[in-house]
Order: sequence, then structure tokens, then C-alpha cells
Amino acid sequence: MFRTCKTCLKENKAKNKFCIFCGTKFSTSLSLAECYALLEISSQSTNIEVKQAYRRLAKLYHSDILKGKGLPSDMIAFGEEKFKKINFAYENIKNARNI
Repeated sequence: MFRTCKTCLKENKAKNKFCIFCGTKFSTSLSLAECYALLEISSQSTNIEVKQAYRRLAKLYHSDILKGKGLPSDMIAFGEEKFKKINFAYENIKNARNI
């Protein structure tokens, strides 16, 4: 689902504003500053630091990891939503930096 959403975001952002495969709605009002805040980094961070922050947060909120910890379903749902926001923020930063 993650790979599909990333692909949908790049291809359908202007047309649909949502992922046609999973139904995730993408916020078009998320500023670049908010994206950096979501990844808990500054705008002066290097590309390597951006990627490290993304991976660190992905390990915290990925649904498979949360399921493996035996967390309740509401916590898993929260993690999935947070993970989608993290992916969206990471993609916005990557696009802005051309990486």
C-alpha cells in the first residue's frame, strides 16, 4: 500500500487529491514548513538528515511494526494515519529539493 500511495501521490495529486487505490486523502494545504515540522527536522537539514528522519519515524509508526508489538487496533489505526502524513511530508520535501 505504501508504494502504491507514493505513486498515486505523484501521478494524481493535481487531478484527484486522493489515492485511487486506498482512498487516502492528501492535504494540499500542507506547507513546506509544516512538512519539516512533521518530520521533526529544520529546513537547513541535509538530504541525508531528511532521509534519516523519515526512516526513524517510519520505524515508529509503520503498521506492521505496531501490529508486531501487539498494540490495540485504535493505536494501529492512529499509526497508519500518522505514517501516511509522514510519507506525504517526505514526498513534498523530496520534490522541493529535487531529490
